[in-house]
Amino acid sequence: MKVSLFYPIVIAAIHFCAANAQIVKLGEPLGTKETIKVSDILNNPRDFVGKRVQVKGIVNDVCIEDGCWINLKDEASGQMIKVKVDAKEFTFPLEVKDMLAVVEGKVHAVELNVEKAKDEQEESDSAKMKDIGTVYEIYASGAIIRPQLKNIPKID
Repeated sequence: MKVSLFYPIVIAAIHFCAANAQIVKLGEPLGTKETIKVSDILNNPRDFVGKRVQVKGIVNDVCIEDGCWINLKDEASGQMIKVKVDAKEFTFPLEVKDMLAVVEGKVHAVELNVEKAKDEQEESDSAKMKDIGTVYEIYASGAIIRPQLKNIPKID
Protein backbone atom coordinates (compact mmCIF):
# COMPACT_ATOMS: atom_id res chain seq x y z
CA MET A 1 0.00 0.00 0.00
CA LYS A 2 2.78 2.43 0.85
CA VAL A 3 4.53 1.82 -2.49
CA SER A 4 1.36 2.59 -4.48
CA LEU A 5 1.01 5.98 -2.75
CA PHE A 6 4.69 6.75 -3.21
CA TYR A 7 4.62 6.51 -7.03
CA PRO A 8 1.97 9.23 -7.62
CA ILE A 9 3.74 11.57 -5.19
CA VAL A 10 7.06 11.15 -7.03
CA ILE A 11 5.40 11.69 -10.41
CA ALA A 12 3.64 14.82 -9.12
CA ALA A 13 6.95 16.18 -7.79
CA ILE A 14 8.68 15.53 -11.13
CA HIS A 15 5.81 17.20 -12.98
CA PHE A 16 5.96 20.25 -10.69
CA CYS A 17 9.75 20.63 -11.05
CA ALA A 18 9.64 20.22 -14.84
CA ALA A 19 6.83 22.76 -15.14
CA ASN A 20 8.81 25.35 -13.19
CA ALA A 21 12.26 24.64 -14.65
CA GLN A 22 13.89 27.00 -17.10
CA ILE A 23 11.04 29.49 -17.43
CA VAL A 24 12.24 32.40 -19.54
CA LYS A 25 10.42 35.74 -19.19
CA LEU A 26 11.21 38.29 -21.89
CA GLY A 27 10.12 41.91 -22.36
CA GLU A 28 7.07 43.35 -20.67
CA PRO A 29 4.86 41.27 -18.35
CA LEU A 30 1.91 39.67 -20.12
CA GLY A 31 -1.35 41.49 -19.43
CA THR A 32 -3.94 40.02 -21.80
CA LYS A 33 -6.20 37.47 -20.15
CA GLU A 34 -7.45 35.58 -23.22
CA THR A 35 -5.19 33.46 -25.44
CA ILE A 36 -6.06 33.51 -29.15
CA LYS A 37 -5.25 30.57 -31.44
CA VAL A 38 -2.73 31.22 -34.23
CA SER A 39 -5.25 29.64 -36.61
CA ASP A 40 -7.90 32.21 -35.58
CA ILE A 41 -5.54 35.05 -36.50
CA LEU A 42 -4.48 33.52 -39.82
CA ASN A 43 -8.01 32.47 -40.82
CA ASN A 44 -9.55 35.89 -39.98
CA PRO A 45 -6.63 38.33 -40.08
CA ARG A 46 -8.71 41.47 -40.59
CA ASP A 47 -10.32 40.88 -37.19
CA PHE A 48 -6.93 41.08 -35.49
CA VAL A 49 -4.71 43.52 -37.43
CA GLY A 50 -3.69 46.38 -35.14
CA LYS A 51 -4.97 44.60 -32.03
CA ARG A 52 -3.01 43.33 -29.05
CA VAL A 53 -3.24 39.54 -28.73
CA GLN A 54 -1.78 36.72 -26.71
CA VAL A 55 -0.93 33.47 -28.52
CA LYS A 56 0.53 30.16 -27.42
CA GLY A 57 2.52 27.63 -29.40
CA ILE A 58 5.78 25.81 -29.96
CA VAL A 59 8.85 27.79 -31.05
CA ASN A 60 9.56 26.18 -34.41
CA ASP A 61 12.45 28.39 -35.48
CA VAL A 62 14.58 31.24 -34.08
CA CYS A 63 16.54 33.96 -35.86
CA ILE A 64 20.14 32.73 -35.65
CA GLU A 65 21.67 36.14 -36.31
CA ASP A 66 20.33 38.18 -33.41
CA GLY A 67 17.20 36.52 -32.01
CA CYS A 68 14.89 39.16 -33.49
CA TRP A 69 12.10 36.72 -34.46
CA ILE A 70 10.64 33.27 -33.84
CA ASN A 71 8.18 31.17 -35.81
CA LEU A 72 5.41 30.09 -33.46
CA LYS A 73 3.55 26.90 -34.36
CA ASP A 74 0.00 26.29 -33.16
CA GLU A 75 -0.06 22.84 -31.52
CA ALA A 76 -3.57 21.97 -32.70
CA SER A 77 -3.62 23.28 -36.29
CA GLY A 78 0.09 23.22 -37.14
CA GLN A 79 -0.20 26.75 -38.56
CA MET A 80 2.69 29.13 -37.96
CA ILE A 81 3.02 32.85 -37.43
CA LYS A 82 6.20 34.90 -37.27
CA VAL A 83 6.75 36.81 -34.04
CA LYS A 84 9.15 39.73 -34.30
CA VAL A 85 10.72 41.87 -31.59
CA ASP A 86 12.57 45.14 -31.36
CA ALA A 87 16.11 43.96 -30.59
CA LYS A 88 16.55 47.04 -28.38
CA GLU A 89 13.78 45.74 -26.08
CA PHE A 90 14.62 42.02 -25.95
CA THR A 91 15.69 39.10 -28.14
CA PHE A 92 14.91 35.40 -28.26
CA PRO A 93 17.77 33.10 -27.19
CA LEU A 94 18.52 30.25 -29.63
CA GLU A 95 17.85 27.76 -26.83
CA VAL A 96 14.08 28.46 -26.93
CA LYS A 97 13.65 26.41 -30.11
CA ASP A 98 11.15 23.59 -29.52
CA MET A 99 9.94 25.17 -26.27
CA LEU A 100 6.39 26.23 -25.43
CA ALA A 101 5.85 29.99 -25.69
CA VAL A 102 3.12 32.40 -24.70
CA VAL A 103 3.63 35.65 -26.58
CA GLU A 104 1.84 38.98 -26.40
CA GLY A 105 1.93 41.73 -29.00
CA LYS A 106 0.20 43.50 -31.88
CA VAL A 107 -0.80 41.81 -35.13
CA HIS A 108 0.54 43.48 -38.27
CA ALA A 109 -0.13 42.93 -41.96
CA VAL A 110 3.08 42.96 -44.00
CA GLU A 111 3.03 43.30 -47.77
CA LEU A 112 5.70 41.14 -49.36
CA ASN A 113 7.33 42.06 -52.64
CA VAL A 114 9.77 39.77 -54.49
CA GLU A 115 12.82 41.21 -52.66
CA LYS A 116 11.25 40.93 -49.20
CA ALA A 117 10.00 37.40 -49.93
CA LYS A 118 13.54 36.26 -50.80
CA ASP A 119 14.89 37.80 -47.57
CA GLU A 120 12.21 36.03 -45.52
CA GLN A 121 12.99 32.68 -47.20
CA GLU A 122 16.73 33.04 -46.52
CA GLU A 123 16.15 33.96 -42.85
CA SER A 124 14.19 30.85 -41.96
CA ASP A 125 14.75 27.18 -42.77
CA SER A 126 11.12 26.45 -42.01
CA ALA A 127 9.58 29.35 -43.97
CA LYS A 128 7.45 28.20 -46.88
CA MET A 129 6.85 31.05 -49.31
CA LYS A 130 3.92 30.07 -51.52
CA ASP A 131 2.56 33.36 -52.81
CA ILE A 132 3.83 36.88 -52.66
CA GLY A 133 1.25 39.06 -50.96
CA THR A 134 0.22 39.84 -47.42
CA VAL A 135 1.59 37.95 -44.45
CA TYR A 136 0.59 38.45 -40.84
CA GLU A 137 3.06 38.79 -38.01
CA ILE A 138 2.99 39.64 -34.33
CA TYR A 139 5.28 42.37 -33.02
CA ALA A 140 5.85 41.10 -29.51
CA SER A 141 6.07 43.19 -26.37
CA GLY A 142 6.58 40.24 -24.03
CA ALA A 143 6.85 36.47 -23.82
CA ILE A 144 7.05 33.59 -21.39
CA ILE A 145 8.83 30.50 -22.64
CA ARG A 146 9.32 27.14 -20.95
CA PRO A 147 10.26 23.59 -21.93
CA GLN A 148 7.50 21.34 -23.22
CA LEU A 149 6.37 18.69 -20.78
CA LYS A 150 7.01 15.49 -22.72
CA ASN A 151 7.29 11.92 -21.54
CA ILE A 152 5.95 12.66 -18.09
CA PRO A 153 3.37 10.06 -17.08
CA LYS A 154 -0.11 11.20 -16.16
CA ILE A 155 -1.37 10.63 -12.64
CA ASP A 156 -4.67 8.79 -12.61
